[in-house]
Amino acid sequence: VQAAPGSFEIKECAIGELVPRYKYEVTLEEIDEILGEYEDGPFIAGKSVSAADIFWAPFLERFAAHLPMLYAKLVARDGRFESLTAWYDAMDELVPCYSCRVKGRAATWQ
Repeated sequence: VQAAPGSFEIKECAIGELVPRYKYEVTLEEIDEILGEYEDGPFIAGKSVSAADIFWAPFLERFAAHLPMLYAKLVARDGRFESLTAWYDAMDELVPCYSCRVKGRAATWQ
């Protein structure tokens, strides 16, 4: 399966098929909806970072790094998912170790 231009070729997943794009889109929409439930802040539980944010950070960063390599224009941080983008931005700005230790980079995920 050829992925997005400029990315790498994907052989087969363990179960033999690539997860369809729409499933990732639905997942991102649901995460965005959960993050939007608290109007007083960008984090999972509102205005302060919590254990839930720390728990979910590696998974959400994998999405941010992997999805553009799998599917063209499927970018978790591009603003399409407003609450999720606010979460990424808040983690970058308000959690000191996040951007240098947790944040994913496409070059290191290949």
